[in-house]
Amino acid sequence: MSGQRVGPYEILSPLGSGGMATVYLGRAIGPDGQEQLVALKMMHPEIAEDPEFRAMFLDEARVAASIHHPNVVSTLAVLEHESHICMVMDYVQGATLHELVHCLWEEEGALVPLAAAVSILLDLLAGLHAAHELRAPDGSPLNVVHRDVCPQNVLVGTNGVARISDFGVARAEMRLAATPDGKIKGKLAYMEPERMRGGPVDRRCDIYSAGVVLWELLTGRALVQGDLFTISQAVLRGTHASPRQINGAVPKLVDEVCMFALRARAQRYATAEQFAMALADAAMRSTIAPATRPTLGELAQHAAQSRRQLPP
Repeated sequence: MSGQRVGPYEILSPLGSGGMATVYLGRAIGPDGQEQLVALKMMHPEIAEDPEFRAMFLDEARVAASIHHPNVVSTLAVLEHESHICMVMDYVQGATLHELVHCLWEEEGALVPLAAAVSILLDLLAGLHAAHELRAPDGSPLNVVHRDVCPQNVLVGTNGVARISDFGVARAEMRLAATPDGKIKGKLAYMEPERMRGGPVDRRCDIYSAGVVLWELLTGRALVQGDLFTISQAVLRGTHASPRQINGAVPKLVDEVCMFALRARAQRYATAEQFAMALADAAMRSTIAPATRPTLGELAQHAAQSRRQLPP
């Protein structure tokens, strides 16, 4: 689709593809001649005419456009183009956390530095808390839940700011179109056991998933792996080694915070803000200063330059 136009935006090149849509780099030229780069999320044409998927996509756009926070990728507009629906989002120059992790491991055999991991998690949790606290104009809570928190959906910018992206499986009680009850979405390895059993979806689902992300950053391993059955059984059992048991360099207090996030629903942090406060306190008491923005930006820049050599 390179060279085509969607509204005022010219499609430049593909950035990635998922189950519902492909994301392209796009640009618009303002009246003053200034160039604006954006990410254009185009629903796949083969599902664009399906009423359920179309409603889901438009609902995603409405929810995402309501969240305004520096640690959330902003949705700027929703456009319709021929058989496509397109979400226009901020373009974040940098790399996904998935790419950053693999770049360090493949090139240096190294984990993400602990200080960087803390900074990224604090940004992620700040963005999640902003979404979780979203309210309707009348003040009633919208109960937004991301439902797909994973390294692929965390963008680390060259400016050193990490943002949560892709509320493609987000759910709000006051949404335009609800998906059928019981439909499991998100990546199984990051899914909390209660939801896998068909339990209710609330912000504690995202807290558990963020805990899995932190566990993997601290250890350099997947919390659970294998085929779908093996992964689901491991998640349901919930008996995981702590990061410190695998990587002795993990401070005890940080280890405890991570494992607290992976507890049963009623026992884990009630909010992402609580998780962030506990992690920041544990880092401070362990004499870990969160990485600076320039340091994170350098890591993201290096990963972005190496992106073509990384595994999908």
